[in-house]
Amino acid sequence: MTFEHSTLGAAYRELRKRRGLAIKQVRGDLDASAVSHFERDSADIRMTNLVALLAPTGMPVDEFTQLLPAATSSVAATMRQLSAAYDRGDATAIAAMLSNYADAQPATPPRYLIRLIVASCYAELAQQPTQLAAADAEFVSDYLMQDGRWFGLEYIAFGNLAYSLPPQTNTRLLAKMLREYRAFHLSSYTPLFTAAVYNLAVNQLEAGDYAETRRLLAAAEPDITDSSDLYRRIHFAFLRLLTPWLESRQAQDAAALNQFLTVTALIDPTLATKFRTWQTQLVARHNG
Repeated sequence: MTFEHSTLGAAYRELRKRRGLAIKQVRGDLDASAVSHFERDSADIRMTNLVALLAPTGMPVDEFTQLLPAATSSVAATMRQLSAAYDRGDATAIAAMLSNYADAQPATPPRYLIRLIVASCYAELAQQPTQLAAADAEFVSDYLMQDGRWFGLEYIAFGNLAYSLPPQTNTRLLAKMLREYRAFHLSSYTPLFTAAVYNLAVNQLEAGDYAETRRLLAAAEPDITDSSDLYRRIHFAFLRLLTPWLESRQAQDAAALNQFLTVTALIDPTLATKFRTWQTQLVARHNG
């Protein structure tokens, strides 16, 4: 079944019909007219009511919301679209995304943060400077350092903008992120948290700060160990083997790294090639 609807109500109506359910079978304590209005006009609906409506269909809320098209305005959908374009090296597509946020201003932090993320990706593909302007770096720092819990957007913003922020800013934000993550997080925040830690570790590795790289990898250790995301685990495993080899160039470290890359090539040849290319670039940079 393909969903071609841009609203929750229209998507729910198709799901209900596909499951062979009448409104009277799903409405529970809701009026049938309220359900019909939701489906037809996408009227506002409480999350508790949406959960209740989905229960008879057998579909959880997280699966249902992911069925909406990537063109929706959700941050997750935008990030998926951006990631796909970045992996393709499609600067034109990213430029088109950036034009959608041309009117974003600091007064509307969510849109402005997304604009900065998209602009950073575009600059990297276009081989332009990726460092944020001082005013934008200050905006990101002030926004993320303010009182309050971190939710999904905060982890996404930090994880994607870490490359573009000054080292001293990242140090403060890392401490803030660790405090907020330990105090409160949903399970869906774990991959966002580990992605941010990974990006920061890459920053430090490229800067030649091996001690800080190891500290960052250790900070994410419990979450990576419990993760079922093989792709993410492979990336962290590569960093853990690459760091001591870059630092010491000892034979046993080289052997462990080469064995890992050989196994990775059997799982994902493209990823193994990417790792080897990055390894060569880091050697050239550090030797230079």
